[in-house]
Amino acid sequence: MSMFCSECEAEVEHVYVSGYHIGDRILEGIWFKVYHKPGDRMLTIEVVDGSWDDGYMGQLNRKYWEKRIVESVDDSGACLDCTEDEDLIKKEKE
Repeated sequence: MSMFCSECEAEVEHVYVSGYHIGDRILEGIWFKVYHKPGDRMLTIEVVDGSWDDGYMGQLNRKYWEKRIVESVDDSGACLDCTEDEDLIKKEKE
């Protein structure tokens, strides 16, 4: 199931949501990759370059933040090019 970039409206396999957009300073600097797994209607959320269980993210209410990400994905989910975040682009293209 495809998704659409909220910036350029391109059809893409996954979008990126800025943690700052949904959690302000609590999630500043964290990017979430959001997509549908084949055959699954539910969204899958991954922390780019990290894990919910590691360090700081492990201390947060995962279900609450996942719900906020899903609620905002249509308005703030962007393709890699539209994020304009050089560090994210570098990490994802490696």
